[in-house]
Amino acid sequence: MLLALLVGFYLGGNLTAYVLPLFPGGRPLMVLALVLLLELVVRLRGRLVEEQPGLGWRVVDNLRIGLVYAVVLEAYKLGT
Repeated sequence: MLLALLVGFYLGGNLTAYVLPLFPGGRPLMVLALVLLLELVVRLRGRLVEEQPGLGWRVVDNLRIGLVYAVVLEAYKLGT
């Protein structure tokens, strides 16, 4: 589980550093796409998982948390 969290953090760090300049529409469109993707994952999990989530859903949750943490940390670094 920790590995999924760290991989999500790594992907989030690379997303902001390498993919952002290549994304058409720049930062606002990329942030909107990221929010929509993460919200879609949360909504799907709420509809498909009844009681205890399986290992796959827990890995996806940890990837999502790591990605959000990396993006917020990058925004904090840019703001200071």
